[in-house]
Amino acid sequence: MRPGNRLNWLAVFSGVSLLAAVLLTVVELVLYSRSFTALPAGLSLANVPVGGLTEQSALEQLLLVYRAPLELHYQDQLILLEPAAVNFQVDTTLMLPQVNQFRGNESFWSGFWEYLWVQPGEANDVPLQASYSQERLRAFLEDVAARYDQPGSPPKANPDKLGFVPGEPGHSLDVAGAVSLVDASLRSPSSRSIILPVTEQTAIRPGFDTLAELVRQDVGLFQFGGAISLYLTDLSTGHELQINLINQAPVQGPIAFSAMS
Repeated sequence: MRPGNRLNWLAVFSGVSLLAAVLLTVVELVLYSRSFTALPAGLSLANVPVGGLTEQSALEQLLLVYRAPLELHYQDQLILLEPAAVNFQVDTTLMLPQVNQFRGNESFWSGFWEYLWVQPGEANDVPLQASYSQERLRAFLEDVAARYDQPGSPPKANPDKLGFVPGEPGHSLDVAGAVSLVDASLRSPSSRSIILPVTEQTAIRPGFDTLAELVRQDVGLFQFGGAISLYLTDLSTGHELQINLINQAPVQGPIAFSAMS
């Protein structure tokens, strides 16, 4: 091959390569210019990634996440809480100005350079701005407690056996603790499931009130028509029990008895 032909081929190849590089750069510029109007890469709204989305799409994604229902677990029961039920509102009017601030920090050409080198954008997060009705939340949880609480039953007197029927254990919702957990879950994009705090109630032991009920039932069962005066005190607690009956009817004050010789 003659040297002249070789130079011609090199010139053609160089020209084609240069033209391809220019065209590729133009294409990348067009693509980037379209994405430049979108939100910056690495940006999050209340920990919801929205980088590369339009402002409208970002707001829709934000609301979709924070309007998702919460799963409340009361032991083996599942209760769904819709954020709208407690008037939960995301205040986007306070969050959007901060988005524009992050978007304005980067020039077109510096952003284009990062785009060409596929460099991740700087991670920035706009804090959540939201509100809800604590009164509605407390009312919702109190309704849950009314439906699923199982209060323990106190012991009862058993006059047939001169003893007691033991009480039953139970459980109840810790409403104050549940309010705190739901508050945190409403403000989280990922922790939308809660195990509600439940207080276990052990069986109630018989006390002086149960003993007084047993004495009165025994007196009525045996139709005792005399006078009964009973006084007990618990030296460890100071609790006292006084029963004064005449013909099964309670009387006020102590009953006088004749002394024995």
